[in-house]
Amino acid sequence: MQIYNISGKLLTGNQNIFDENIVFRYAFDSVSNTNYTVFRINKKRIDGANQFPFARCIPNSASDTSLMKTPYDLAIQEGWLLVTNGGIGTGLMIENSVVIDDTTQPAQTGVIPLSIDQNGNLGYLDVDYIGKGQTYINQGIVSAMCGFFPIIVNYDDFNYPTDIPDTDTQSWQYAQRQIIGQFGNGDYMLLTSEGRSFDNSVGLTMGDAQRICKTLGVKFAYNLDGGGSTQTVIGKRIVNSVYEGTSGRKRGTFIVFNGTTVFR
Repeated sequence: MQIYNISGKLLTGNQNIFDENIVFRYAFDSVSNTNYTVFRINKKRIDGANQFPFARCIPNSASDTSLMKTPYDLAIQEGWLLVTNGGIGTGLMIENSVVIDDTTQPAQTGVIPLSIDQNGNLGYLDVDYIGKGQTYINQGIVSAMCGFFPIIVNYDDFNYPTDIPDTDTQSWQYAQRQIIGQFGNGDYMLLTSEGRSFDNSVGLTMGDAQRICKTLGVKFAYNLDGGGSTQTVIGKRIVNSVYEGTSGRKRGTFIVFNGTTVFR
């Protein structure tokens, strides 16, 4: 197993792998025959400040796709240390305690929005979120978007109630996956998998993603938009295969981290 810090330096021996704010490793899941990259992001930065993820939403991007960007474009243009694609581009969007959209219902049924509260805790909201954006903000939610659904809650598989069926069958097939999670101590996880024959990888089902997340020991995990939208950019470097165009598929919502590391 090779572990790297944010500057891309290979960490070996007894060196503390958390000597900087973010570390990542490349891994291979032999059950699904899939390569993936897993990140651990310190909630408490090395300077003592908190480091939270939050939503970056582009207003009106669902109706005007020319406004969309790739995660790579966003990282270059806005200077984010770590960027992933986020939601499916429609549905509930809250950025920095401002409602961008709470009137649009995604075409997919059973979508449960991801939330991030003022203390940096990841969670999930209501399937029926229409018109509730300000209510969520009043309850301490600072970020929200519609990815797909949680997959791990309180260290165990999250299963849908029978009255909230997931009819988006692609989510349960082998594909590229983008998962965000949180450990019990508050640190964050990102898991970006290859799939659909890219990088010689089959991809992950939701069952595979749940299994890996439980092995990693996360308390909570949420399935963001996957497939061809999957992209993670760290320090202006795309860590996974590019599935569309030269810099990835353009999207309207993202998960971003700021960080403090000086690149070498």
